[in-house]
This record gives sequence, structure tokens and C-alpha cells, in this order.
Amino acid sequence: MPTPGVYDLKSAAAGLLKPLHKTLPNGMVSCSLNSEIVLEFINNPLLVPRSLRTTGDYNECEHAREPDYRLPSSPWHAYIPVDDSFPTTDVKSWVFEDSIPQIEWFVPTYGSRGRISPAFLNKVATVIRDALRWLPTLYAISGTPPVPPSLQLSDLRPLESFHGSYDEGATEVWRVRRSVLITWGYVIYSLSIRQDWQDHAAVTQEFIQDITSSRLLNLPRRGLIINAQDPPPFSDVISYLQHRIPVHYYWEPGCIYWLDPAATHSVNLFPDFSHCVTSHPDSTEGLDGPEDDHTLPSQPASPHSLAPSRPSTPAPSFPLKCAPGPQVMDCFNHTVAIHNDKTEYILRAFNTPHVSFNSTFRAPKIPLPDRLTFITSGRLEISKRTEVRLHLWRSQYPTLPLWFFAYHCLSHGLDWRVFTRLTDLAHPALEHPPPKPPHLQADPRPLTKGSSLLVDYVRRVQALLQQPNARRFLTMGGVIWRIALHYGPAGFFAAASSGPSVDATVHLHFDEGDDHTTVDDRVSEAEIALLLGITENGSIWPTLDIWERNEHWCGEWNAKSERWFQFRIRQIESSAHFSLHTRKQWKAAIRRHTARAFSNSGTVGTEAHAERVCLELDELFPLPESITYL
Repeated sequence: MPTPGVYDLKSAAAGLLKPLHKTLPNGMVSCSLNSEIVLEFINNPLLVPRSLRTTGDYNECEHAREPDYRLPSSPWHAYIPVDDSFPTTDVKSWVFEDSIPQIEWFVPTYGSRGRISPAFLNKVATVIRDALRWLPTLYAISGTPPVPPSLQLSDLRPLESFHGSYDEGATEVWRVRRSVLITWGYVIYSLSIRQDWQDHAAVTQEFIQDITSSRLLNLPRRGLIINAQDPPPFSDVISYLQHRIPVHYYWEPGCIYWLDPAATHSVNLFPDFSHCVTSHPDSTEGLDGPEDDHTLPSQPASPHSLAPSRPSTPAPSFPLKCAPGPQVMDCFNHTVAIHNDKTEYILRAFNTPHVSFNSTFRAPKIPLPDRLTFITSGRLEISKRTEVRLHLWRSQYPTLPLWFFAYHCLSHGLDWRVFTRLTDLAHPALEHPPPKPPHLQADPRPLTKGSSLLVDYVRRVQALLQQPNARRFLTMGGVIWRIALHYGPAGFFAAASSGPSVDATVHLHFDEGDDHTTVDDRVSEAEIALLLGITENGSIWPTLDIWERNEHWCGEWNAKSERWFQFRIRQIESSAHFSLHTRKQWKAAIRRHTARAFSNSGTVGTEAHAERVCLELDELFPLPESITYL
């Protein structure tokens, strides 16, 4: 029980609290007063906190080992804005990128050296000038701080004169980014502590308009880690809560009583399943993710049996191909999700900052036809990252037919491949079978570098995606899915869900399933190479092996992936700043997992991690049905 005392957060800030906690492997408790993220501290959490990514700062605006000792003299560090969905059309968007794509700012000159592009320098100069223009008014409102922000227009000079490697340039850009973010933190802090700032004599209508249009005051904030043994004054903590500043701390016996999880009525975010699981990963590193990740419900999991939920009604039977009408689709799409021990277990396995899991994000240009045809029988061959999501959906929506989840997968860039018995699909035998069409008789010729490369690429890819077997590109997921979705014809999305095409069923151009009795459409390595724009001198898009190790790729498309994709598309369409990338350049442009981290089952979001979670689910929550067969 909490020690009796004067202060009571639950009473003083009832509407501002959303207290959560979880027990760490060392037996101590990590707590959050008002954030959906509960930290994983490393070593001494007060001296060596984890990278600021873990505190909710998607931008890593400060060095990874900088503790919160700056807050007494520079409290605005807790107010630094964070955002993962800032529109790319906004001049400030580069500040919110944790890893700015090389193609966006680096112009190669010779060898590995290059300069910073004039267009990017203009963006940086605009952001710096805007921030500096606001500071005099802020100083008039709240006085000049003892340690004012260090941002200066001269910070632009090293970028203007820069000529060096990509890594050296990234360091210079990082330094300016950090100064801008700290200055923005000061802006938000100064206006947050003065609720009447708009009435101050120094404030003009132009200043109000600038602050409003910047949207800085509406953005999430970095937050802070406090020492629960010697916390800031109670009134300061209340102010942090009022200003929407995430407050995290590490609790153990002997800490201040009013931060005791029992005193705040904190919810145990992850109930203890350790008695059911034989081993736990040592690593809990996370990946970058957008702002719309699926979050846990605010109530703890029920303590009853771990048995899986079963359908309350028997599943109806469907023909091999089913085209549900609008009313059925609407009913399916508005089924209420069930929350139980299994869903809690899965969500907690992926409740890591910056990992997109069960996201509501939907890429643009996905046509939503009035009627979709689904293949309703066959054997699934999917990645473990898709399989673990399928476990979640099956538990959340036990009354829906399994084949309907194809709709979600194909809308979110997850792989979804159904192998179907050829005898169920084949057309009646013909006395004179038709000859194979030209696209099945030979592989497409490779692209070659030249002045007409981009025009040739777009024309040939659009023709490639007109082929019946091209539906396979959409079922592959990932960057292949997104490219095909962008250049594909009308009705392409509907073709992906409806099963093998005539290329497989009539012309017998197919891949066999593992049991050799089922088939699906085949695309060749040469066709994949054409879609990715691979030439002897480099490629338009990253190759699949590089994409799979992308830290931002965790199995489903998210806002960060979409921003990167749209920027590359703009380069292709304008051709002004476009260049092929070699493998080495793609590896430098895309932040990738190390080989060790990629194969580590503790690296959340990887295929290895998803495989481990699937094994745990099979042991803890055995299904009454197979999820590998429709």
C-alpha cells in the first residue's frame, strides 16, 4: 500500500492520468503516468537511459546517451516535438525524419563524395529563419532563459560549404536538426507555461498566424524520465501532465510514495505469462513506426483460463470463389473485435515504439471495388509476420471466415498467397489447347541505362502489370506490392484476391505448392527485376534482400514507408534529380538491421521474432482449427 502523505496524483490530476506499468526482467517496475508506451530501461535508467527513440522521440533529436539532467536548466527538452506523419509537402518535414533518404539531400560529385542539394539547403534556411524570427517575441513574453537555444543562421554555413561522404554529411544535417528541434521545444514550452500568451503586448497577429500554421503546439512531445527517488516538485509533475508531456520513471521500494503504482491506480500493461513460456528473448530492440499503431486496451487481461476463444456459431460454407455483396462486406468490416488473453499476449509482444503492428494506415491509390471475389479454399503460404497477425485477427474475429482476411492483407502490403487445387480450377480440356501468350514464352529483356531509361521503365512496367499472372506481385507484399499497386491497371486489386489467373489454369504456368497438388500464379526473377528497375549499373528500387533488412519494414506498409515511396516516385516522374542506386548506395540510403539483429528472435518486427511468437502461441493457445488452410 502507498505510504500516507499529502500529495495524491490520482486526485490532483485525475483527468490527465493514464498510468501504466510493467515488471522488467530484473524485478523492478517501469511506469508511465500518461503515455501508451512503457519504457525498457537499460542499466541505470537515470544515468544511461535508452536512446530517445524509446522515450517516444521518433526523431532521435539528441544523442542516444543524453540523460534528462538538462531539464533543470533547459526544461524545454521535454517539450521537443515528435511526429511520424508530417506531410512531405511541408517545408519542415525533413526535421521529423529519423533517417533522411540520401536521394533527398545528397548530390554525388565523384567517388563517395558529394554536396548537399540547393533545394534541401533552401528548406533548412527557411526553417531556421522562421524559428529565429519567433525568438524575440518569446523572450519578451517569458524573459531570456539562462541557457537560451543555440540555433543561429550561421548553422547553415557548414552545410553550404560541405563536400564529403554521405556519412559526414548526415552528421552535419543531424547537428542542425537537433538545434532546430530544441528551439521548437523552447517555443512550445514558452507558450505552454503562458496560457494567455496571445494577449501579451509583444504578440502580433502575424506571430499568432505563424505559430498556428506551424502546427507545433498540436504535436506530441518527447517527454522525460524522472528519478522516482528524488522527483521534480509535485507541482511541476502536474504541469507536465497538463502540458501533455509523457512522464516515465523506474519504480522500486523506497521511491517517493505518490509515484507508487498502487497510489496512481496504475494498470499492469503486460500480465505475467512467464509461467507458461519456457524462455524469453534477451533483446527488446524496436524499429521505427508510425503514430497509428494498434494500442492495448486500458484494462488488464482477465485472469481466467488461457483457452482460445471459439466461434459462437458454426462457420458457414462457401463456394470455391465467393463474391460477398455490399451488405455482407459491410457486416464483415464492422464486426466488433473481441479482446481476450490471446489478443493481449500478441499485442504485448509487439508493443514496442516504432513497430507498425495491426495498423489502420492505408496506402493511397487502392481502389475499393463494389464487389470483390475471394478464393475461399486452399492452402496458405505466408510469412511468419503475416501469420502472427492472422493469429490476432482470428482471435479478435472468430466468426468471420478466414479467407476474408485477404482483404486486410492486400490493403496493407502483407503477403497473402493461396495455393489451390488445379483440379478445382482447371477449365474443361480443349481438343486444341491455345498457344501460350508471348509473355509466357520468354522472359522480359533487361533494362539498360540510357537517356530514355525512366520512360522505358514506366512503359514496360505498366505493360507487365497487364499480364494475368501479374496479380502475384500484389500478393507478395512489401515494396513489390506498393510498386505494382502504383503502376497497375484498374481492377488490379480485385484480381489479387480472386485466385490463380488463366495463365495458371489454362496455360499451366504456375508454381506448385509444397504438396505438389496445389498451384498459384508464377512470376519469374526477370519479371521481378523489371518491376524493381534493375540494370547492370544499379536499380531504381532496392532489391528484395536489402528491403527485407530495412529497419522500418516490419511486415506491413506504414506511413514512413509511404513517405519514402512517394519521394522516390516524385524523382522518377520529374527525372531531374533521379539517379540509379548501386547496391552499396541502397545499403547506405536504407537503415538496415545488422545480420545478427535480423536473425535475433528478440528484434521486434523481424521474421525471426514473429516466428518465435507463433511458436509460443501454438504452445499457449492451441487453435481448434488450422490457419494454414482456408
